[in-house]
Amino acid sequence: MIRLFILFVLLLSVQKLSSQTVDPLISEDFLDQEKWVDSIYNKLSLDEKIGQLFFVQATAKNKNNSEKILNNIKNFKIGGLIFSTGHPSIQVNLTNKYQSVSEIPLIISMDAEWGVGMRLDSVPKFPWNMSLGAIKNDLLIEKIGSGIGNQFNRLGIHMNFAPVIDINTNSKNPIIGNRSFGENKMNVSDKGVSFTKGIQSKNILATAKHFPGHGDTSKDSHLTLPTINFEEKRIKQVELYPFKKLIENRLSAIMIAHLNVPSLEKEKMLPSTLSKNIIENILIKELDFNGLIITDALEMKGVSEYSKKNVDLMAFLAGNDILLMSSDISEGIKSIKKSFRKGKISEERLARSVKKILKAKYKVGLNNYKSVETINLIDDLNNISVTNLINKSIENIPTLIKNNNNVIPVKLDTESILNVQFGNDDGALFNDYLNKYGSIRSIKASDISTNNLNSLLANHKLLIVSFHMKSDTPWENMNKKFSLKEQDILKTIDEHNNKVLASFTNPYALSQINLKSYNSVVVGFQNNHEFQKIIAQQIFGAKEIKGTLPLV
Repeated sequence: MIRLFILFVLLLSVQKLSSQTVDPLISEDFLDQEKWVDSIYNKLSLDEKIGQLFFVQATAKNKNNSEKILNNIKNFKIGGLIFSTGHPSIQVNLTNKYQSVSEIPLIISMDAEWGVGMRLDSVPKFPWNMSLGAIKNDLLIEKIGSGIGNQFNRLGIHMNFAPVIDINTNSKNPIIGNRSFGENKMNVSDKGVSFTKGIQSKNILATAKHFPGHGDTSKDSHLTLPTINFEEKRIKQVELYPFKKLIENRLSAIMIAHLNVPSLEKEKMLPSTLSKNIIENILIKELDFNGLIITDALEMKGVSEYSKKNVDLMAFLAGNDILLMSSDISEGIKSIKKSFRKGKISEERLARSVKKILKAKYKVGLNNYKSVETINLIDDLNNISVTNLINKSIENIPTLIKNNNNVIPVKLDTESILNVQFGNDDGALFNDYLNKYGSIRSIKASDISTNNLNSLLANHKLLIVSFHMKSDTPWENMNKKFSLKEQDILKTIDEHNNKVLASFTNPYALSQINLKSYNSVVVGFQNNHEFQKIIAQQIFGAKEIKGTLPLV
């Protein structure tokens, strides 16, 4: 009873005029949490405290860097790992191995924006954010977050570097694009909040990214330092809007982007990851965020080539808590330790970050760590509930943006239908499902000769033109152009009076098409088999088309 009263008083005391009214890292048994955090912190040496700041990349492949990881755990007492690609069973076995040699249990993290299938084989993938942005029912987004949370718990992962809440206001963005929920700040915010609620309901730490907003860049921060040229007022009204909304909903963590933002940082070409004004003044003070603050990978060229000082030290001085994928942990620890000895880093500042990390560890149950069960792992990750959730989400994604004369649904007695397929990927399953409703010929644009094109078109009353672009990654076809031959064929097709367009790629690809010449246009977002099955059924009215275009 006394604990409940103390908790009530604590919650009231922090409900001030701020965005984040409660500590997102606090657990229900916060008094025990505080005792555990203090007891661990007080036992740590200076080197061990600094070591907790570092998260190192690990792989789950047969040929992996396990010896190097083990040395980092034993010698530097690192705080966590970020797993990348590989196989689930290998990852779980490595996780158990790494945890067994770490004196303080490690936070295991993953950059799994569309589920662990983004990184691991043998696991189904959820749709990308741009696809999810078309879903009207945000409760479904919350269920997807919950489903991904279940995957994480089964694999012994505690933190997801998701959701991406960048507003993709630049259609030529090479690195965000399909990873964004869209162009509208309200829709991006709503989807981000729903995803976060879902995944955090499974006690997984959600990490919104990329602060202060990577949506209007034309360059990739993995390769260089992109610039955001908006005025401060615009950034705070638009780019920061989703972050504010997620902070209000107890977001656990935020990842900082490697960006040059002149309106927010006076020092020329200083990456936002190293900017005290952007992190300490704007994120922590103005937005009142008190969750974990994480750098984007410090080995990325958007920040690694900033050579004035040690990048790890600069990132910590700027206000980051977790230093992700340092290029040189040993040098990073030495630089931070040296700065601490000189009084440039106070004990209070060091404790702020280390205790937040320890608090997060307690919150996800690492105070009572148990190894991950390996039996039935693949079956558990591929259970029927996951399949049903993915299929249900895909049913809600395709979007009808045009339907003159109600050509869709196509009448079952329509004769002489031709499916002309464009793109660099296969559309065989789409045609197979179209043929469940009639005898529909399919031909690839690459197989059409210029000589027989007009006669081919003239012999068919209805054309179903489909674009099939590879969907292995969300960015590989963001700015893909049609070949000259394809462009010529499309121009000829424009003259046909009765046609439907089904696009199995990102909606920006439609900018290359004369949409006025089409009666009906369906945006399908991805070329996965389930998308092909669903859209074929939707064209003939067997299923309803429910999505809405997530572009302004």
